[in-house]
Amino acid sequence: MSRMKKILYIFIPIFICSISVGQSLPKYEIIEGDTINYVDEGNLKQGFWKIFGRMRKTSGYQPDQVIEQGKYKNSRKQGLWTKFFSTGKTKSEIEFKNSRPSGKYKVYYENGQVEEEGNWKNNRNTEDFKRYYENGQVSQQFVFNTSGKRDGEQVYFYEDGTKMIVAQIKSGKEEKVTEYYEDGSLKAEKIMLMGSWMFQTLRFMSLKHLLKIKDLKEI
Repeated sequence: MSRMKKILYIFIPIFICSISVGQSLPKYEIIEGDTINYVDEGNLKQGFWKIFGRMRKTSGYQPDQVIEQGKYKNSRKQGLWTKFFSTGKTKSEIEFKNSRPSGKYKVYYENGQVEEEGNWKNNRNTEDFKRYYENGQVSQQFVFNTSGKRDGEQVYFYEDGTKMIVAQIKSGKEEKVTEYYEDGSLKAEKIMLMGSWMFQTLRFMSLKHLLKIKDLKEI
């Protein structure tokens, strides 16, 4: 064996040993020319990350298939994170702040249609919210206040877009609920009066009288 080969055999184990012992070296991947999945000297995730099937045991995903992607700052999710179905189509788009959902979000059906969209803050829905049928038609349309309670007009729809239920809600409490048949005609109506529901139809109660009831409740 030549002197040069002996030197190489000695040098290589020493080099490998120095890498395994020195845990402060940054780590990263280069995918299609882009530097991703960076871990800094403090072992914290930084920058843009792609979570592949080989990194997480998730049924249906190939080793090189992306499960989700987004940005880390000090190992906490920040900003927009996108999850994918095993087909590669988008599953969800969620805004994060310090690894907690905070801001706008969308959830998708596997056919690409939006299933649900809204705003999330402090572990609850806030502001406008919509849920959709798989055909793309709105099925529920709500408004949430800053406390996460439904507030104002809340509407449920049939799959063809016809209104099914219209509810007037104040801070999570129903005040008036109107139900419709699929042809749009009135099915039932109820109003909360002095802590009890009063059922009626528009045939027997005029709009003027309804306004009087509303004024009574406000007093």
